[in-house]
Amino acid sequence: MDSMTLFVASLAVSCIGALASVLLIKADNAAKTAGCLIGAVAAVLSFVAGIQAVLGDVTSVDTIVFFPFAHFQLLLNQLSGLFVALISVLAFAGSIYGLNYFDEYPGKKGRAGFFFNTFVASMMLVITADNVFWFLVAFELMSLTSYFLVVIEDSIHGGWLYFVIAHVGFVLIMASFLTMTNFAGGSFAFADFRATQFSPAVASVCFVLAFFGFGAKAGIIPLHGWLPKAHPEAPSNVSALMSGGMIKIGVFGILKVGLDLLSASGVQVWWGLMVMVFGA
Repeated sequence: MDSMTLFVASLAVSCIGALASVLLIKADNAAKTAGCLIGAVAAVLSFVAGIQAVLGDVTSVDTIVFFPFAHFQLLLNQLSGLFVALISVLAFAGSIYGLNYFDEYPGKKGRAGFFFNTFVASMMLVITADNVFWFLVAFELMSLTSYFLVVIEDSIHGGWLYFVIAHVGFVLIMASFLTMTNFAGGSFAFADFRATQFSPAVASVCFVLAFFGFGAKAGIIPLHGWLPKAHPEAPSNVSALMSGGMIKIGVFGILKVGLDLLSASGVQVWWGLMVMVFGA
């Protein structure tokens, strides 16, 4: 079975886990058990898919789902496969840990199972999306599901700060991608971005916008204020996924834009220097 088939199967299983958590929401323990065990199965499938991609089984999907103007395009290559595999390990550990840990949230276990599974699935989609529209949809879904996990115990202040900064980042990323779309003949496909040689000025504007947009998710200064507020409020296994997975998606996004989508335009030295300065 190729890597993309396994990956799509893992997304379907995550959706089943989320649905089962909702359908069993009145049976608190059953909802928790179903959500966690099914989530663990999804993590195993996505891990195998990611490892296969890292080893060279590069696959893609290009089909129409709901919106003819934006094909549902996924790409599982060595870079995305590495991140899929790493997040799968965290998702598996978080699912198993949740079998006992979610007992600390009586009456909310079904809700926790639903948002946990959708959070993991949305992260996987962000990593593999190869189309502007679907990338932004998945990115927003990742932010919303993680927000609802942060505020599961009504921790409104930390959740609100995270929500605001996440959407500031989202707007910057959207501006970067739509600028590239404009100069790539109006195409939403990342493949067309890779084939377009943007002018140095346009490429730099797109990189800087994306750097700070993804940097908000990665928690770089000065967009780091949400981290100490939101992470302690989230359930422990969710906080592990946010720290070890979601924040690293910010790093993934910077790499994807700078070294992949703008590859035909050439990487400028000062981009790397800027990354080093903020990283330090």
